[in-house]
Amino acid sequence: MRDINRIEPMMAEFTEFWKAHPDWRFGQLVANCIRAYDGRLNCDPFFIEDDKLLEGLRNMRGAK
Repeated sequence: MRDINRIEPMMAEFTEFWKAHPDWRFGQLVANCIRAYDGRLNCDPFFIEDDKLLEGLRNMRGAK
């Protein structure tokens, strides 16, 4: 079973970023996070791990 404690920090990051880019659709946000992580636009989000998606979001923000 995955750690339930990963959810709130991840959603807080998404919320902060999305509020700064309110014109983006949620799917667009997720797709851009994936691309920021591994450089591919057509990577299936079903297979990306949460920590990698979060890394992509942080890459887009310029934070490490």
